[in-house]
Amino acid sequence: MKQLIYGAFLSLITGICFTIGVFGVVLSVEAWRGDMKGSRKGDWVNSPPGLTIAEHERVEGTQSFTIRGVVKSESDRVWFAVGIEAKIFAAQSQMNECDTTVRGRFAPGERRAFQIECYGVAGTGTLENITYRIGVVHGEAES
Repeated sequence: MKQLIYGAFLSLITGICFTIGVFGVVLSVEAWRGDMKGSRKGDWVNSPPGLTIAEHERVEGTQSFTIRGVVKSESDRVWFAVGIEAKIFAAQSQMNECDTTVRGRFAPGERRAFQIECYGVAGTGTLENITYRIGVVHGEAES
């Protein structure tokens, strides 16, 4: 019985050390390459000027309330994260609020496609008076 407990304890310690070793190697490689995920810091901007929704449309026939569109940068800054929000209304009452983030280098003059899926809105009982408002709510720009 002592031998069994000793073997289980040794296996547990070996597994923990192996996990720590693998995690350490991954962090070392990421740091060596200079691509640490949290290292990119920029200016967080609410309602960023120069970022607009150029076009958008509701996609019919999907299981969720889906909106596809294009966001356009008319700003003089380079963005690497742009937050887009859609508010769903039935008549004048807000039913739902959904968002998405467009990631990647987004230079001045560029356009990027996006898609927002809102669950709990669409279905066989969807009213004809459902509308939505969409806009750019925040962005992260290079410093």
